[in-house]
Amino acid sequence: WLGTAAAMVGLVSGAWWLGTTGAVEQRFTQLFEPAQTIVEPVRLDSLSLFDAGSAELKPGSTKILISALVDIKAQPGWLIVIGGHTDGRGNPQDNLLLSHARASAVRDWMQRMGDIPGSCFAVQGFAASQPVTSNDSESGRAANRRVEISLLPQAGACGQETLGERPAQA
Repeated sequence: WLGTAAAMVGLVSGAWWLGTTGAVEQRFTQLFEPAQTIVEPVRLDSLSLFDAGSAELKPGSTKILISALVDIKAQPGWLIVIGGHTDGRGNPQDNLLLSHARASAVRDWMQRMGDIPGSCFAVQGFAASQPVTSNDSESGRAANRRVEISLLPQAGACGQETLGERPAQA
């Protein structure tokens, strides 16, 4: 399903992220082709992957992640953008750190299990800045707690980096 839902993060979120990341901005700008089709990202429920307030993957999350990884491996060389999101409750700065840590945990798992170079990934933490629905109900808050995986369909987006190397984090 991810193969048919190859996606990229919306331009507004990308602009925010790029404004905070210096070196990644230059790399992303070189790779981005405005003519690409924008498709919805794949959304993974955070509660299926993580315990509340935690960025450590649950043992039961493996099945969900393997399913996503199989489809990602079918698109070698594409940039994999992983974004973490939280609901609107709690301290905004803590939520930003948690959302980024969760996206990083998914990236680390995919990099390790899929033998994908670190240069193939971009990680973003959005906290509650991009809700998919209202935070006024428990079901709304649950929908907003998620990790999204998007693919930027540029052949050769990933460098020749080995598994053990990682680009500097902003």
